[in-house]
Amino acid sequence: MSIAASFARLFFSFSGRVGRSGFWLVSLVWFVLVEAFSYWWDQRGFIAAAAYDHALVNAALVVGSLPAIVSAVAVSVRRLHDRNKSAWWLIPMGVVPPVLQAVGSLNSLDSALAVTLMVVSVALSLWALVELGFMPGTTGPNRFGLDPRLDIGADAG
Repeated sequence: MSIAASFARLFFSFSGRVGRSGFWLVSLVWFVLVEAFSYWWDQRGFIAAAAYDHALVNAALVVGSLPAIVSAVAVSVRRLHDRNKSAWWLIPMGVVPPVLQAVGSLNSLDSALAVTLMVVSVALSLWALVELGFMPGTTGPNRFGLDPRLDIGADAG
């Protein structure tokens, strides 16, 4: 497999398993790219965007963020597979926390309920970080494929 194909699989494949090092590599690359874009946007983007329709600029930002979102979901799914868990675990790990934050930030909520929702959101996010980023994968093959640490042709594990 070529280097380009290996990286494409690492960043965008939803099947099989990926180890912690692959997860952190993908996370680090997207973090650096997003921060670099954010810096550029702060320095030049606001000025350039003022000359265009805001709906067009917003649409371009959304479309431009899709590769990072798809990649983050793909590597998270494969990391869950390495932990012998199905992709359905992304719902409590990745969908529920921002929904709780959105509901918790409503001005009409009682402050105790808002704080509770925020704390639960943070707890779920920390659990996802530990589960995906720090817990070792299943040793040996599991229902999602070979152990990436032992599979010679697999991604970094």
